[in-house]
Amino acid sequence: MTWSFTRVVKKVDLWAAFHEAVHKTKYTCHVLCKYCDRAFAHPSTVGKLADSGTTKSMTRHLLMCERYKHKKQDQQRMSSFQSRLESGQTSLADYDDDTMVDKTLKFFISGNIAFNQADNPYFQDLIRHGEAKKGDQS
Repeated sequence: MTWSFTRVVKKVDLWAAFHEAVHKTKYTCHVLCKYCDRAFAHPSTVGKLADSGTTKSMTRHLLMCERYKHKKQDQQRMSSFQSRLESGQTSLADYDDDTMVDKTLKFFISGNIAFNQADNPYFQDLIRHGEAKKGDQS
């Protein structure tokens, strides 16, 4: 007999997508989706619910949460771009300044990222690093 199962969402990724919280007045434990703020009973809640103690509702929610799907797609695109850069299939020299500005704006807009994040020192460091790499490849 062979047993097998596949997890649609890994537990680590699942918990990373939710905040653990306590209701202000009822003092009950909940989890909140970080992407759409939808609340669910905390899996550790002991009760008469059929899926009490499991993360099924959280997993099902992530499969349908549009904001979560978009975030995962953005991460996959960034990962793909990074691997293409590392493998030499593309280089930063392929992107002129106008293209980089357009792509950066699309990234900020599609990810619903506040434009003030462009002032973030880590983002500034990333841009400087990219410009240095582009200069090295020219």
